[in-house]
Amino acid sequence: MNPLHPLLAFSLLLPLCRHSMASDAAPTAIPAPKPEAPRQAIEQFLGLTAIWMLEMEWTHAYANKTPKAEDFRNAMLAAGLQQCPADFQDAWLRQTARPGRNYAAPVLRKYGVRLVFIRVYSGVLKKGDTVYNPRTRKTERVGRIIQIQADQHTDIDAVYSGDIAAIVGLRNVTTGDTITSPDNDICLEPPTFPETVISMAVEPKTKADQEKMSNALGRLSEEDPTFRVKTDEETGQTLISGMGELHLEIIIDRLMREFKVEADIGKPQIAYRETITAPAHGDGKLVKQSGGRGQYGHVVIDVKPNERGKGLTIENKIVGGAIPKEYMNAVYAGLNEAMTTGVVAGYPVVDVHVEVVDGSYHEVDSNENAFKMAAIFAMKDAFKKAKPIMLEPIMSVEASTPTDYQGDIMGDLNRRRGQISNMENKANACILKAMVPLSEMFGYSTAIRTLSSGRASYSMEPSHFEQVPQNLVDQIVSEKAK
Repeated sequence: MNPLHPLLAFSLLLPLCRHSMASDAAPTAIPAPKPEAPRQAIEQFLGLTAIWMLEMEWTHAYANKTPKAEDFRNAMLAAGLQQCPADFQDAWLRQTARPGRNYAAPVLRKYGVRLVFIRVYSGVLKKGDTVYNPRTRKTERVGRIIQIQADQHTDIDAVYSGDIAAIVGLRNVTTGDTITSPDNDICLEPPTFPETVISMAVEPKTKADQEKMSNALGRLSEEDPTFRVKTDEETGQTLISGMGELHLEIIIDRLMREFKVEADIGKPQIAYRETITAPAHGDGKLVKQSGGRGQYGHVVIDVKPNERGKGLTIENKIVGGAIPKEYMNAVYAGLNEAMTTGVVAGYPVVDVHVEVVDGSYHEVDSNENAFKMAAIFAMKDAFKKAKPIMLEPIMSVEASTPTDYQGDIMGDLNRRRGQISNMENKANACILKAMVPLSEMFGYSTAIRTLSSGRASYSMEPSHFEQVPQNLVDQIVSEKAK
């Protein structure tokens, strides 16, 4: 037997893939399961191993007779299953009314299965092989290997070096994981994904939509590593973040169309950042005494601008035990937490180097929480003195237009604070490359079509962050304060 060599799962799981997973034709004449089927119960039941076991038991015992509900329950018990939704049972019985059918396929068409797309870098992967994931330290069995060409799915027995295919049966994997043979503890370098640059709030219209939206957003973020979901601690809103306006529009469309979630969508918010431009000294102290044991922590730091893209770096320059070692982790935690909220408009802070230079403690009143808060106070104090500025995401924009509309497109980009970096003429077309702030790109798809009578197109991707002009900073701060 050929050993299995490292494989890289390069595309994210598709937990609710809607394409057919079998070779037989879609049973259009047979009623489908009820759309209001309890999704969680069905998905819990749709473990592929369970499906295969159930199908095997059914094929051996009941394929040549008219199926009944009692037969289905007996097959479930024989397969080691305890329960499943009633409408799933009804669907199974309807689909298996004729002998010789692929029983699982019609139900899987309705509810979907989990696909993992892989590219084989070395060796051979065969159906039934056991693979190892170095990240999770777990092994899993490859149930099926599927060659996918558009809407045509073909079951195959093996994939070879250079092949791209889909696997059914893997559950504990994410984009970028390496899967390999159990005796090869090898991990390939995973792909890197840029930080999100735009956010918007999403709120369910009803309580019934709340759980559906939570599950749907979880699946969408699992599929797409550049899509993030978080909850704003201050407002309690659910915020979704992505790579641009179109990206989030597609996410919202899928949320409503595929997952049937009714939601209110807020105005897109730019992912601004803050940083410092000068060295500064910060002093933070927490002193509380309210009878009994109090709280005491004192941290002194120096901050200075860091290299672009370095984030937060911390250097411990404490001498003489001014801050005991057991409290240093709490100090580091406070410094990291302070980076999440800047002093200009409350946006995350980036690229700061911190030196912890001094402090003091109390034998009785000092504790980890006191030093964590003292570190936060010290950072805030230093930020205010370090000439903080706001940064905005800059997009690399490439616009293709007939030469007749070149002047109009260039003028529009300039009005959007764009800096044109390159212009290339090809035949009767002109390709413009420019750096434009993301905040100015909202609605650009409509604008460029209007200016060119629908003949121009554009693409854009995140490039870097640049300082926001001061007149716009005041406007952003006032809008956020409302």
